[in-house]
Amino acid sequence: MASLLQSVRRVAAVAELGSSASPRAMKNPIAIRFSIAAVLITTGCLLLLLGFSNGGVLFALATVFFMPRSELTCPIPRRELWLTFGVLLLLIALVVAAKFFIPKSASDVVKRIICHPLVVVPLWLLMLWGLFRHWQRQKGEVSNKPAGSNPA
Repeated sequence: MASLLQSVRRVAAVAELGSSASPRAMKNPIAIRFSIAAVLITTGCLLLLLGFSNGGVLFALATVFFMPRSELTCPIPRRELWLTFGVLLLLIALVVAAKFFIPKSASDVVKRIICHPLVVVPLWLLMLWGLFRHWQRQKGEVSNKPAGSNPA
């Protein structure tokens, strides 16, 4: 019980430090979120390679894990919310329509194409590259200047 109380006090002390903590300690959550997202993307691609087409769910989880807390807690603009629901309903309608109107042999062909290494490996590399670029932007290392504007 005493050790639990001590650990709670340590956590409270670290929380009180807030902005006075070292910059390296403050950037650590970004590296942890990046690592979790990279593992989820890699696992999703491995599941696709093994023939489990449901492995794509891990890509959505990677996106949620890598989002900063401020983006997860801020209100969603109405236009973006309607767009998200519209795209989601369209995808659900396409899946249901494909289930009833596309023959089983065609869906097997699509599954073989999606799970083929010539599709999965470039998808994996592209997703990791995009994740890395997003990580760089979060760290502040990439400037958003246009390509031709060199102040020198």
